[in-house]
Amino acid sequence: MTKIEQPTPLQIKSLRESVGLTQKQAAELLDATERTWRRWESDSDSINIPKSKWELFLMKTVTMPKKK
Repeated sequence: MTKIEQPTPLQIKSLRESVGLTQKQAAELLDATERTWRRWESDSDSINIPKSKWELFLMKTVTMPKKK
């Protein structure tokens, strides 16, 4: 089984943008608030995304086409 590492705010933002989701859409995908999502992506006001939520986001976005 692959160990899920804690992502940086930049990694979270990069993946979200690469699949073409807004912060609101990404938050809804994980049943989180937009404010919480913004904090997961923030360097200054950051809170760590729970690893289970990050893993779920990875699983849900793996089948999405990457935005060009």
